[in-house]
Amino acid sequence: MTDLTISLIIPVYNAEDDLEHLFETLIFQTKQIDEVIFVDNQSKDNSLKMLKNFQEHNKDKNIVVITEAKKGPSAVRNTGLSKAKSDILALTDSDCMLDKDWCKNILKRFKNDFFYDIIGGVASGTEIFGKKQKFKSYTEEFSYYYWTKNRQSNAAFPMNNIDDFFSSAPFTVATYNVAMKRNVFEKTNGFNEELLNNEDTDFWMRCCRKGLKSLVGIPEIIVCHRNRKELSSLYRQYHNYGKGLPFLLKKYFRNRFLITFRSQKIFEFPFFTGLIEINPHTILTFLIITHLLLFPSNWIIFYPLFLLIARYYLIHSYIKNFVKPTFKRVLSLVLIMETRQIAWSVAAFKGMFKHMAICFI
Repeated sequence: MTDLTISLIIPVYNAEDDLEHLFETLIFQTKQIDEVIFVDNQSKDNSLKMLKNFQEHNKDKNIVVITEAKKGPSAVRNTGLSKAKSDILALTDSDCMLDKDWCKNILKRFKNDFFYDIIGGVASGTEIFGKKQKFKSYTEEFSYYYWTKNRQSNAAFPMNNIDDFFSSAPFTVATYNVAMKRNVFEKTNGFNEELLNNEDTDFWMRCCRKGLKSLVGIPEIIVCHRNRKELSSLYRQYHNYGKGLPFLLKKYFRNRFLITFRSQKIFEFPFFTGLIEINPHTILTFLIITHLLLFPSNWIIFYPLFLLIARYYLIHSYIKNFVKPTFKRVLSLVLIMETRQIAWSVAAFKGMFKHMAICFI
């Protein structure tokens, strides 16, 4: 069997603070990547200059630097994918660092699990390089515990149907660490360039509709992904997630009313289009509305107070496995979690009027 070749596409926008770390991990791969394509989205900092300098100093490697004027991650990725020449097309982000065996393990998986068209790995912290994870803010610490540590994987998950979005698997096709056979891009025409958020989930769902098979959460395919350091950045991230959810419901789950718990489907009704996630916020909303309808409004403050106390206890119980749960640290993480949930919920609530899809998360 002929050895597979791999092209790696990396979108870049104002990434000068991260590129040097990424460059280093690209150079020291145990199996060198056949083609690395950087696509700069008109960065306003020194990113493009750094990319060209990296290309100039590594002429023995196949490094391509191109630019894309159309704004948005979908257009940038599609430009890179359309230029790639290899059998396997991979994606990561400019704020990632690759485990030294990243390329080797991707190609090994495609050889062993040839049935799958798409494979996805996991995110980790700097521990994959033998370094202690350090944080510059409580926001970064929260993102690390919530995303990175909470989504470690011991086994890969097949994700071959759009209903797997509400399955027990904690992963979908995440563009910071995914690879696909060339025919996937050819069959789907890549990412929807009209979408500025949730474009990766939309891409995966279109793949499912075309019968393409995915294997995600592969534990040996690892990248270190930089977490959000500023609360405002985290808020925008989850606001975008929430804004895109009603669109996905309307497009892929029309006339299906889903009730989920911890993102897993527990009930479904064949009418309307919508989603209700049973979580502390939706329960709190129900209790407050019920209270206002049946009882005087006094004492209503105790509902959100109880929510914060419950959150404090849960976060304290979780992070004590990793770090000393001081009062300041736990309270900060509670407030960050509430900010994240509010951003997500508010955006989803507003989006349901635009797309006519009920959405309470």
